[in-house]
Amino acid sequence: MVVSMDFYQPFFGYYFFNALLLVLQALHVFWAYLIVRMAFKFAFMGKVEKDERSDAESE
Repeated sequence: MVVSMDFYQPFFGYYFFNALLLVLQALHVFWAYLIVRMAFKFAFMGKVEKDERSDAESE
């Protein structure tokens, strides 16, 4: 049974869950940007010189 939100206001968990979904979507967009950028560099420049994820040199 579907009840309209006009009759029953959503509780806190509704907004909290939607906020978490929004954060998850933002993380997916960020990761997709990093992956596409790395693939673009590999495809058009021939190689990826360093890991894009870290700023510090580990070696």
